[in-house]
Amino acid sequence: ETYLGVAFCDGPEEVPFDEPILVKMALMYFPALQYSEVVRGETFTLREGGLIVGYGQVKAKYMQSF
Repeated sequence: ETYLGVAFCDGPEEVPFDEPILVKMALMYFPALQYSEVVRGETFTLREGGLIVGYGQVKAKYMQSF
């Protein structure tokens, strides 16, 4: 499994357990790191250290350098 750094940009601060939400995340290391595995429809897990804290599906991908 590949680990990619992401950061939340937009979404609720707290979410009730097992409630679906839509959030916007930034690809933290783009363009230095390739995020070619992030494609629409792909599923993912969110981890904090060794703990899985969420999961989801990619709805869209927008690449922009700053």
